[in-house]
Amino acid sequence: MEHLFFLSGIGVWILTASIIMDFFLGDREDLPHPVRLIGAAIAGAEKLARATLLPDMVAGAIMSVCLSGGTYLFSWIVFHQIEMHLPGVFFFLSATAIYFCISLRCLADEALKVTAALEKGEIEEARSCISMLVSRDTSSMTEEDISRAVIETVAENLVDGIMSPFFYAALGGPALCLCFKTISTMDSMIGYRNSTYLYFGRTAARLDDIANFIPARLAAVIIAAVAPLAGSRPSRVLGCVSTCAGLHQSPNSGYPEAAFAAAIGVKLGGPVSYHGKLHDYPVINKAGKAPCIHDIRKAVNLMYMSSFLFYAMILIPGMAISLG
Repeated sequence: MEHLFFLSGIGVWILTASIIMDFFLGDREDLPHPVRLIGAAIAGAEKLARATLLPDMVAGAIMSVCLSGGTYLFSWIVFHQIEMHLPGVFFFLSATAIYFCISLRCLADEALKVTAALEKGEIEEARSCISMLVSRDTSSMTEEDISRAVIETVAENLVDGIMSPFFYAALGGPALCLCFKTISTMDSMIGYRNSTYLYFGRTAARLDDIANFIPARLAAVIIAAVAPLAGSRPSRVLGCVSTCAGLHQSPNSGYPEAAFAAAIGVKLGGPVSYHGKLHDYPVINKAGKAPCIHDIRKAVNLMYMSSFLFYAMILIPGMAISLG
């Protein structure tokens, strides 16, 4: 147990510092961001992998495993050396690395930008804002379409943008957190089911599924726990998760989406257009109402409440041991 980062004494205070940084700073574009470096490394590695002329699935698998494993090994060595010789620097750099990997404040800000545009009646601005969050076609989105897209994005990113990176940071510190972020970024760059990445990106997509498996299911339970604060019942949330989570095409995204849908009282899913092609996905929580502007704010509030409960579940035991 002493090897778990959040129970290591200093680890819990590093995690706390990272949360505070995220809450007050958000995603600052004027700061050097390691995720941009990770993205550049993935793009460069893809060129090298494809140049080997190996079958796409083999080349993509080697690249995905080497990048994720290499990120962990390199980060662990660097942070370990800094910790031994410069503990103060280790604290600052570790908190900063974890801060860069979680995106609670950033996600809330982006969602509320869409809300502000809709409240002003500026549908084109709202479409422009939502296009920064989703890969679906946005040019003909209605207010209901935009609201649904924002809520689905907030629900999904509660897991892979907040809970998962913090979960792995709590277990293995900044090195494991950066490893997860590499896997997540690979999935967002090459984990597509199209002619270019169907085979090449398959391992990256599977690694992302595996990495988010536990946090996605934890998220559903945590959302149910805070559901009364959103005007719903835990039993309603868990019931919707049990019947609707499996309808989603992702093995993980259905859990937070179903939980959000039930907690807020809206229906999600349904027809979505990608690159000019309409996809008719199953509806999640059919008993819910069509989402509207006000439901976006409810989703953001639910995201904050769920995140803080999740943080508390990790930080309180760590602090108790550290102070005891």
